[in-house]
Amino acid sequence: MAVLVTGDMSISAMCTVTYNDGKHVLFCGHSFFNLGPVNMPMAKADVITTLASQYQPTKFGNATEIVGALKQIGTAASWANSARPPKWFQ
Repeated sequence: MAVLVTGDMSISAMCTVTYNDGKHVLFCGHSFFNLGPVNMPMAKADVITTLASQYQPTKFGNATEIVGALKQIGTAASWANSARPPKWFQ
């Protein structure tokens, strides 16, 4: 889960994880802002419910603990380092 805003209010974006080797995570097999190199917090998520749809299925959840840092947000997929959060967040 990409943590976009945290503090008194929280905004996060949840994607499906495609690959996780314990240190690197490949996720979001679709466009997600296409920002290129970033250093944003990544959190685990608790999925509350899913909304089935043939048009656009989605899931709703809450961010839990920060577990790493998003490093690259691309057009086809994104990757993160799950070994440590961004330095500014520690």
